[in-house]
Amino acid sequence: MLVVLVATSGRGLTLEEAIDTALLKNRELALSHLSQKEAVEKLHQAKSSFFPSLEVTGGYTRMSSVPIIEFTEGVGIPLGYYDNFSAAISLSFPLFTSGKRMYGYELARLGVEMSELETSIKECDVREEVSYSFYGLLVAQEAVKIAEEALGRAQDHLQTVRTQHRRGVVSQLDLLRAEYSYSEAETEYLRAENGQEMAIKVLNLLLGIDVDTPTSADGELQYMPVEEDVSYFNALAVERRPEINTLELGHQMASTSLSMAKFKNAPNLILALNYSYERPYQFEEKWGRTLVANLGVQFSLFDGFRNLSEIRQARIGVQKTQVQEELLRRAIQFEVETAYSSLMESEAELSVQKKALAQAEQALRTAEEQYKKGFIASLDYKDTAFAYTSAQFSHLHTLYQYMLSRVKLERAAGVWN
Repeated sequence: MLVVLVATSGRGLTLEEAIDTALLKNRELALSHLSQKEAVEKLHQAKSSFFPSLEVTGGYTRMSSVPIIEFTEGVGIPLGYYDNFSAAISLSFPLFTSGKRMYGYELARLGVEMSELETSIKECDVREEVSYSFYGLLVAQEAVKIAEEALGRAQDHLQTVRTQHRRGVVSQLDLLRAEYSYSEAETEYLRAENGQEMAIKVLNLLLGIDVDTPTSADGELQYMPVEEDVSYFNALAVERRPEINTLELGHQMASTSLSMAKFKNAPNLILALNYSYERPYQFEEKWGRTLVANLGVQFSLFDGFRNLSEIRQARIGVQKTQVQEELLRRAIQFEVETAYSSLMESEAELSVQKKALAQAEQALRTAEEQYKKGFIASLDYKDTAFAYTSAQFSHLHTLYQYMLSRVKLERAAGVWN
């Protein structure tokens, strides 16, 4: 469909290998995975509200003195015992919460889905950044080859000019020009090598490995025209972009929060059971059992209009998600159309650059033949060789821009989702 990268059998990383490595080792993505696990635990916490809570207590109390009610001198009744033992099991279960438990569980469930979508968005971000860096390294490697080829031509030309100068065929000025051309080519080669080293460091940083690790991009740049129109990518973006799904989930969460706020002060029906085993029991020094059941209703009559304010805030939250979704859809459409337009522009430039490169290559071959036969001067050959090298770099740069536009379009249209 677009420019593709075809893997070759080399020792370097392919694009997919680089992306897989980054998805495993990227620290920001690791944080997203941790947030996802945290959301799952919150869901488990919300589930716990549907189960009864059970508590076990036990204790021993030693009284230093026991109060006594005396009726007459020397005659009285103790109001307790020195040694007191107790054990109890308490169960509490909300039988009815006016839907608050269900709304809380729904919010937690939507939170898990939201965290999954956010992780998916982060994965797309990582894939986009790695693709940029990988293509940058691939282009940097090609730039080194072009600069090395130009340096070789400049060196061959310098040797030829030196030979001709010793024979008296060319002037001292021609020799100085050839030496200067060689120095320029050598400088460009060093710049290309430095650019390659920087591209390696950037890619290694994204991969989560040591920046000084020797890395190379393994692949071949192959141009393929785009067959689909912009409407196809717009429709694809609406269907696949996770950002749209996050806003839809946000709208559901805001609506659920609104429902929860409406029923916050609604009554709760709570069942409580307590089974105790204690000594003394009923003022006798013996063990005894007691079972107490309690069914209670709890609700708020007045909270200073706090709940009313919470309901209004929740309604505003719902309205905000609706506006945000509309703005996001427009932004995504603009992003897709911009990326598609940039891709078409780069495609048109590639067509022109391809012709210019072919013309420059043909001109160089002609200049080499004519220079060997003495039909043109050294300066003419130098200008032709420089024009060919410039055409190579221009073509490579335009192809790189095409690749970046392709990545942007894929990201904008949600091709990776």
